[in-house]
Amino acid sequence: MLNLREEIIRKRKELGLSQSKLAEKCNVSLSMIYMLEKGNEPIQLTNCRVKVLNFLEVPWKEHINRGDEKLSIGKLFLISRLDLDIPIKKLSYMTGVSVDTIRNIEKERVEPSERILKILMEALNCKAETKYDYKTSNTYIRLQGAVKKLRIPFKTLADEAGIHEKTRCV
Repeated sequence: MLNLREEIIRKRKELGLSQSKLAEKCNVSLSMIYMLEKGNEPIQLTNCRVKVLNFLEVPWKEHINRGDEKLSIGKLFLISRLDLDIPIKKLSYMTGVSVDTIRNIEKERVEPSERILKILMEALNCKAETKYDYKTSNTYIRLQGAVKKLRIPFKTLADEAGIHEKTRCV
């Protein structure tokens, strides 16, 4: 299977478009197209980038899920938000949940509380009734195991679990 960058380049060339023509058709910057094709970091999906991927008919959801049977809550929210073309700031405004909290949930650094889970699921028209309908993130599972095992200060705990120290349930 091609990686996402290779797929973007292949589809663009298949359509006979230059990078600048693709940028023009999708109403995004040329530098964004360049970074989608040539960047060194994994592609962070944003509304504008998904617009380009949708235009090229590149199946971006497959790259988020990476073959997992169940989506984590964070991935579910990310896919739902991008499908609905809702920028993260707008979702924050709609729900009263901070941009940082939404971003951390989508990146699986935190698990949402039942209250935030309900607010975001309603805003994004998600179908599940509870968070247990979806896979809990590996990060959160590792944190829970380390909490039970070590009973030490959180920073040390996060280091021991091999996760970002801001990981928590919000």
